[in-house]
Amino acid sequence: MYVITTAQTLDLKTLYKIIHARWGIENNIFRQLKTEGHMNHCFIHDKNGLGAALMFLIISFNLMQLFFFRWMNNFRSRKLLQVEVLNELSKK
Repeated sequence: MYVITTAQTLDLKTLYKIIHARWGIENNIFRQLKTEGHMNHCFIHDKNGLGAALMFLIISFNLMQLFFFRWMNNFRSRKLLQVEVLNELSKK
């Protein structure tokens, strides 16, 4: 909202790219943090504690993505679901 209301010289194509990139972040990161990271309710009310907890979740998310897309061979072509792989790993 800040960019839309304050940037008067921003062209429509650039604005569309910003909105589209935000949509990707919303669909991938925030949705996964809410569903898989159980971030439905804020249990930490200190801004430093909340920031640290979110950073730990983001770091673990990034490490998980590195595991799937760098360590596992042909992860995308095998059409595996990340949740299924994590469930199999947690059983061992």
